[in-house]
Amino acid sequence: MKRISALILIFIINTAIAQFKPADGLWNTTDDPAIGSGLMMTTQNAITVISLFTYTATGENVWYIGSGQVDGEGVLEVDLYQTQNGQNLLGDNPQSASIFDEFDTLKIVFLGSNKANLQFNGSVAKTITPIHFGHDTSYGFPGLSGRWAVAD
Repeated sequence: MKRISALILIFIINTAIAQFKPADGLWNTTDDPAIGSGLMMTTQNAITVISLFTYTATGENVWYIGSGQVDGEGVLEVDLYQTQNGQNLLGDNPQSASIFDEFDTLKIVFLGSNKANLQFNGSVAKTITPIHFGHDTSYGFPGLSGRWAVAD
């Protein structure tokens, strides 16, 4: 009986921890997904790295980067830094960009691994979800037509 209780406890703890691991990949808002803004999230060893791409009030594109840990309540608060003076990725010997001394604050409250509420500098919260490529947004199964390769 103790063994079964221990296994159930381990399952509950692992489920609770896994509940707040965000899906890796590209995320955007659900209210207007075609606005050209979004964020990339990748989690490794409990550290989530975020790249946020959006626009200034005058319409110029801007990128931010930051990292942090999702807490036990499913909240990720990150200081986002904006880069400047960077070079084209495809240029010869690109130099490192510099980072503004000031930072902005991003808060994400995860409602699961595929849905969250995002606030930027205390803004009104917006719902975000990951973009799932290869099938419709209703989370249906992808079409199985075409050529498939399976490797080990």
